[in-house]
Amino acid sequence: MAAPSTVLAAALLAMSAAAAAGSPGRRSGMENMNGDYLLTQTPGGHDTQAKFPTQYSEYPGGASSFDLYSPMISQLYSQVFWKGLPPVDLPADIIKRFDGKGMAVIGFEMDQVRRTDSGDVSVPISVVYNHHFESNMIGKHASFKRMTHDDPGAKMHDMGHGLPPEFYVPQQTSPTSNGMPASQSFGGANGGEYRKSFHGYAPGFAQVIQSPTAFSITPMQIDTWNRDKMNLSHPTKFVPGPLPRNSAAPTENPLYSGMLECPTTTRIRKDIQSSYVTISSGACANVIDTASECFAAAKTTLSDASNNFTFTSGSDATRPAGCSAVGDASDDILVHVYFNSQKSAAVTCGAGAQLIVWQCSFACEVVCQLGCAHRGCHHYCDRAEQCVVWSWFQCEQDGGRRLGHHRGGLWQGL
Repeated sequence: MAAPSTVLAAALLAMSAAAAAGSPGRRSGMENMNGDYLLTQTPGGHDTQAKFPTQYSEYPGGASSFDLYSPMISQLYSQVFWKGLPPVDLPADIIKRFDGKGMAVIGFEMDQVRRTDSGDVSVPISVVYNHHFESNMIGKHASFKRMTHDDPGAKMHDMGHGLPPEFYVPQQTSPTSNGMPASQSFGGANGGEYRKSFHGYAPGFAQVIQSPTAFSITPMQIDTWNRDKMNLSHPTKFVPGPLPRNSAAPTENPLYSGMLECPTTTRIRKDIQSSYVTISSGACANVIDTASECFAAAKTTLSDASNNFTFTSGSDATRPAGCSAVGDASDDILVHVYFNSQKSAAVTCGAGAQLIVWQCSFACEVVCQLGCAHRGCHHYCDRAEQCVVWSWFQCEQDGGRRLGHHRGGLWQGL
């Protein structure tokens, strides 16, 4: 789909903080950003909804709040955005109000909006799907360190789902008073339900941070907006855009985009790094088990400047299981590579052909076999059909007669 870049405001984060010091701020008439929150009944409990103050304006003792806007995000259809956004300063009055004091955060809300002349407009979840997010707030006794996933020590921040290419890590730079935290993290493991998930704490519990100053968020989101057939704002009906061919999403009246399945796109090239060895009898202890690895291994291991390849896959009981190759009988630079998904195939190395050579995923070095050697080494073979010439090096027969490239009808397995 040809679509222009669309600039979207990243998550608008409103923090509802307890009035720990100074003026209580917007204590009365403060409305939730995302409306009412419905809570699931606690197992064995009763009246959970009534007992939990899901309206921040009803918090015991009162509460105030402040709003933050992250930097802008620009995405194209199908793009995944996963990157730490540069930190933004908290409002000046909040920094002044809690300087030298602890701010008790009793909850937060967030939204993703477009900034327009008419005000903020929420972006439908069917336009940009939030997969997850992480966020951090620091005080004046800490700083944000920008890191990339290649930096030394970055792995220690991997929370089980990898690392974005760029992110910001809080680091304490000086002691706080009374042992209060110099930074805090805010999350909730939310994806598409982040707007209507309640991120509040039970009365008496809070996340405390001393002298708060700045905030950074790391969103991970997928652009699913069909520019041709969907409104950018509410109300809008979801209409899928182009999808990878292996998407399992329904094609008629789907309720979600196939992009959310994170399907493997055909645009991505995988370079598999491994070592392989050929064997001439028996079977591999570690069989190559995918066609993509088979074809990549064959091309990498068997290739020389003049070779051409054909690649085929299927299920065939008459061929060895896994990855095999055979030289073309009439074209001495053509190699036919076959991946056999039938793991129970009874054919083994050396059966039904002059020679079968297997390539296994061992970390071994490929060497010349049966007396054949590299071009110019002047080693001899007892019989022409025994000459194992994996890179198609030339060998000589006893008596000095040049045999050339002996590959016709030769099974060679990977």
